[in-house]
Amino acid sequence: MNSFRKAFFLTLILSLPFVALMLPSEINLLSLVWTETEQPLSVVKIIVESRNTMDFGSGCLIRGDMILTADHVVRDYLPGDKLSIEFRDGLIREGYIIKTDSIWDLAAIGIKPVLYPVARPAVKPVIKGQTVKICGFPHGADFHQVRGKVSGFRSPKRNGPDYIFVANQRVIEGMSGGPVFNDGGEVVGILWGNRRFAHCTGLEAIRNFLEELQ
Repeated sequence: MNSFRKAFFLTLILSLPFVALMLPSEINLLSLVWTETEQPLSVVKIIVESRNTMDFGSGCLIRGDMILTADHVVRDYLPGDKLSIEFRDGLIREGYIIKTDSIWDLAAIGIKPVLYPVARPAVKPVIKGQTVKICGFPHGADFHQVRGKVSGFRSPKRNGPDYIFVANQRVIEGMSGGPVFNDGGEVVGILWGNRRFAHCTGLEAIRNFLEELQ
């Protein structure tokens, strides 16, 4: 590399902190370049505030203007309540409910568009024995993630498709609605329950739900 190129790249590297300072406060430069496997910035905290209560859940940015979560996280939301989405860098967006599915426990929340990496659905659903990573915010506190292995499949109705999978890991209240990632950082499920072990709505049900929004 000649001296001109060396000087150019050195100047570019040294200028990055100043470029970051010049960006709008709602845009995190690092969030545009980190991958999901390194830093899952698409995982969000969901806050539902009514007159007397405050409930917490988790979710993920599935599109620049939409959050995917579990239906029961927002099931008690009423007109007049406050629905907030908090990103890991502190940015907060007001949300509104687009669609819910009580059978598969899924919900879509609309927000003002943001510039963060979105959680990409996987191509293939999980298989038994596969390792997954479950992310969320226990009790509305700090970000938390746990790993477990898929141990079985379930259906919410008799003779229905077994699009729910069980991971052999316990989760904590407040993580409901959080994404479940494969080792490639792709979404393979949405956490909805903790009946001894984590129960998650699988990729097939998520695909069907998202297709109905298009």
